[in-house]
Amino acid sequence: MLQSVAWQKIIGKQMELAANRVSFGDDRKYSHVLTKQEAKAAAKNRSTKIDPEKAKAAFRNYQRSQKAFDKKLKQNQKEIDRVRKQANRIRKQSNTIKKQQQTIDQMRDMLKMSFAMFSDGIKAAGGTRDQAIKQFAQKMNMSESKLKGVLK
Repeated sequence: MLQSVAWQKIIGKQMELAANRVSFGDDRKYSHVLTKQEAKAAAKNRSTKIDPEKAKAAFRNYQRSQKAFDKKLKQNQKEIDRVRKQANRIRKQSNTIKKQQQTIDQMRDMLKMSFAMFSDGIKAAGGTRDQAIKQFAQKMNMSESKLKGVLK
């Protein structure tokens, strides 16, 4: 009976409690009698012998699951790397598009400013805005409709 770990645990716990007390002997207040549940749990008396074949089989199963887990992690890492590269490529394209848009905006602003100066000169000479648009479009080698679209 005392070879079972369950009984050793119960007795060890009671010995520890007794060692912490500052009294001598035994009295009703501190005596402990096992309850039916404790006795039943301790009476299970699990065997302490280990079957080596079962242990080896369980260890092989553990190693196999670890290898599968590592393989899955590597696959996930490849997927993460692929998505990361794709995100970097998209980010670079986005930055290129932003730079191109900034360049286009700058060119549009320069064209508007050039037209404003040209238009002021035409108006000073007594011309109209339509005449200024027509002449500026010819000077810049572009159609009047494109110029009107840019000037909006």
